Amino acid sequence: PYIVRPLGLLNAYGMQQRRRLVKKWSFRLIEKPLLDGAAAIHFTSTQERDEAAHLKIKAPAHVIPLGIDMTPFQQLPEAEVFHQRFPETRDKQIVLFLSRLDPKKGLDLLMEAFAKVCAKNNSAHLVIAGSGPNKYVKELRSMAGRLGIADEMTWTGQLDGEVKLSAFAAATVFVLPSHSENFGIALLEAMAAGLPCISTRDVALAVEAAGRDALKLVAADAHDLASVITTLTNNPGECGPLSKNARRFALDNYELEAMGRALTRLYSDLTI
Repeated sequence: PYIVRPLGLLNAYGMQQRRRLVKKWSFRLIEKPLLDGAAAIHFTSTQERDEAAHLKIKAPAHVIPLGIDMTPFQQLPEAEVFHQRFPETRDKQIVLFLSRLDPKKGLDLLMEAFAKVCAKNNSAHLVIAGSGPNKYVKELRSMAGRLGIADEMTWTGQLDGEVKLSAFAAATVFVLPSHSENFGIALLEAMAAGLPCISTRDVALAVEAAGRDALKLVAADAHDLASVITTLTNNPGECGPLSKNARRFALDNYELEAMGRALTRLYSDLTI
């Protein structure tokens, strides 16, 4: 018996946005028979499972969320670690994006929104942390120039270890405006770090978190996103409860050990 974890490739965005015709025939002739023959399909969220329902896969669906080791987020390093590496961020209200740089992540939407934020908050600073294809990164940098926000942005490249954790400590808010996420690990890490978070309803984890008042959910719209970012950066009192709820939501539901136990049960049941 085998188990398939599609990781978002079966949702609408994954099936339609790239090489749509090729995927249509490939799915019908190759992937669908393989999926139908699986002992189980492991989805990481109910939203991911529901989006794939129209494909009528015969294998039983199981929802087991991803988990992370919460230990590094219990005591973050000082924000100064990040500021020393990127001194232009010191004394700024940091709007942090930390994830892979890819068109589906909604970075164009975030940059349009941030241009509107800058018009009302001259201390706001957008940090883009992550790596991606050179061509796409150049397009984003060119867009920043056209929007007039290049001087209010820092491109860190991929961050790891202490510097990554310090970026969470330095940030005022975290934003993941993706057009599609079957889960949202970067968002989970930000919530575990106790950051006030903003995301779209196309991020499966965001929908779950918003139902617990642990996150601000926005439409995939620059005006809506800018409004929420401005509210949180200008009103620290709103950040406290959001931060507390985000950390508690992450700790209560997404410990790595809980995911491990659920996976063990699934694999054991299918191999008896």
